[in-house]
Amino acid sequence: MAALQLEEMPVELFTAHSRITGKYRTRHIHIRDALNEAKESYLDLQAVGIDYLEDAQRPSVSSLEARLDKEAIILAIPHRIKGHTEVIKRRALLAQAGKLEDRLLISAPPFQISGNLKLPRGYDVKDALNRMEETFITLSEVAVRYLPLASVSFTVQEIVVNRDYIQMVCAGFHEDLEELKRLPHLSSG
Repeated sequence: MAALQLEEMPVELFTAHSRITGKYRTRHIHIRDALNEAKESYLDLQAVGIDYLEDAQRPSVSSLEARLDKEAIILAIPHRIKGHTEVIKRRALLAQAGKLEDRLLISAPPFQISGNLKLPRGYDVKDALNRMEETFITLSEVAVRYLPLASVSFTVQEIVVNRDYIQMVCAGFHEDLEELKRLPHLSSG
């Protein structure tokens, strides 16, 4: 079996105070897999941009390279590596087989996240979260609110959340769909 080649994956990551964009060289095709890989406790990023969430007036920082501790990452927006879209779609369909979905409201300070979590049949949210081995989990159809600054809110089709930051989960959550439509949508493509 041939080894997978390293490819550049666009990344968009959120820490408690920053939005970090850049490129990460990896053999993985989804950011969740790269973050859950135990081999490295950090990401070495290239072409890095850092925006400060609480101060839009503060100038962005850019760097050719940066090392980011995975433990600092609260959220990650998946972006596709060119040429792997079909593989990711097939993998998502296989992962959904036999699973139910539950709408959750998650408090992962300083973020509030609402989104759908796929659950194995026969599991409730508590069982599924307690039995998951991965630190980083995926939610779909997501709304994110940065609690210190309401203007930093957005929707996205998919997001990866660091379970270590989750302080509260409300299952079966229902929200105002009209309010969600007013939030800016970030593409994860």
